[in-house]
Amino acid sequence: MNITHPDLYKVDVSFLDSRLMEAVAKGYAEYEANGFEIEDENQEFINYGIVDAVATEIAPDILTFPAFTKEFCEKLLEETLNSGVPWERNPDEDQYRSMPEIRLRELDEKLFEVYRTYVLEALSAVAYDRWKCRPHMLADAQIACYDPTNQKHGNWHHDESSDITFVVPLSDDFEGGGTEFYNQKIKVSPLPVGHCLMFPGRVTHIHRGMAVTKGKRYILTAWTKIIGAY
Repeated sequence: MNITHPDLYKVDVSFLDSRLMEAVAKGYAEYEANGFEIEDENQEFINYGIVDAVATEIAPDILTFPAFTKEFCEKLLEETLNSGVPWERNPDEDQYRSMPEIRLRELDEKLFEVYRTYVLEALSAVAYDRWKCRPHMLADAQIACYDPTNQKHGNWHHDESSDITFVVPLSDDFEGGGTEFYNQKIKVSPLPVGHCLMFPGRVTHIHRGMAVTKGKRYILTAWTKIIGAY
């Protein structure tokens, strides 16, 4: 594999959005001050302020928040496009759900490990503040491409391998796109590069990628699991 940006292969918190980092730091400081409890003496959940500070809940259990810098997204996309790793469809998925993708593990195992740290240490803190449970494992992560020729849109599906899903756009040079949720009857317009769309992956939030009419839409998706939940 060709390496274009070696700085991607080590954890660097400057790649995370400063607003997210500030909110997480304040939230965890208060969490520690409260003895790492999620309930107060009245058995009510404690609000640690992470969601209030950075996230917007646009529909039940569908949240968006700033996650990564534009620099990180641009470098990761360039790294992927210059890697020489082929775009492939998942043979385990049917023709209606599969799309051209590159898994981070196949791109580089070290890159996957670095991204796992970002997801489990920073992004999942928003999930913990919202739902009082947090992912302990990054099951998989991939970069997918939508374009009018090869994969215009996705099809309705659940993220069967994910308790909580995180989707981050890596590009904005396209028209159309976005994500539609079936049960919630909502269409989410494309987010700014580096912002994260977070939602439960199983059962309740069946969804699909909306059609791209021009250009290429690249997204980075992380599927996470809460160990011990099943």
